[in-house]
Amino acid sequence: MENKASPQILGIDVGGSGIKGAPVDIHTGKLTAERIRIKTPGEAEPKPVAEVIQQIVGSFNGMDAIGIGFPAPIKSGVAMMAANISEKWVGLNADELFTKTTGLPAKRSTMPTRPAWRRCLLARDAASREPSSW
Repeated sequence: MENKASPQILGIDVGGSGIKGAPVDIHTGKLTAERIRIKTPGEAEPKPVAEVIQQIVGSFNGMDAIGIGFPAPIKSGVAMMAANISEKWVGLNADELFTKTTGLPAKRSTMPTRPAWRRCLLARDAASREPSSW
């Protein structure tokens, strides 16, 4: 019987002052590499934020998907309002933007409905913790 490897999930946290990311073990919730932090660009508009996320993704090899913490309520991938980010996010499908920019399935959802995306969101949550809480 062949053992399937666990998917490699990158947890990302988009914050008002910094965007952080690291690969996360989906079974333990622990980071599997050192976390990267890049300053959130200017007004936190969609394209510059997506470019920073792409930089973080490019820093890690072999990722299968991304779980993203995002400062806005999301419905079916679409930002419904903006908090500490540009109003240009409102009505934009953030999941599609991040997937297109990174080439990896990206999910940002308040209430995960599928186990795989739940693991992505747990990964995101782990990446958002400060080093002292690891």
